[in-house]
Amino acid sequence: MNLRLREHPRARDELRDAASWYEEEPRLGDEFLDAIDATLTHILEWPLSAPRIPGWDRSPLVRSMGVKLFPYRVMYFITDTEIVILAYSHQKRYPGYWQNRFGS
Repeated sequence: MNLRLREHPRARDELRDAASWYEEEPRLGDEFLDAIDATLTHILEWPLSAPRIPGWDRSPLVRSMGVKLFPYRVMYFITDTEIVILAYSHQKRYPGYWQNRFGS
């Protein structure tokens, strides 16, 4: 698979906000962004390796991959041509808030 990556605009905003929060501590912002980059690289190389969201019974199938060392998950789905990042979701906040992001 040779898919391109596309982020939902609100996912991009979430990532920026989370990185800003982590930047309050020296080097932590960079470590967070490095962990996100590693996760995205893994998703691009092996898009089907992350588990599907349990109980998700509609199309497209949403997958979720954890971010190493940080309490975040990357929520995404796969089309014929791209991987769409729906959210950079904090694991302890508002589960499922990203579910209305399809089609935009």
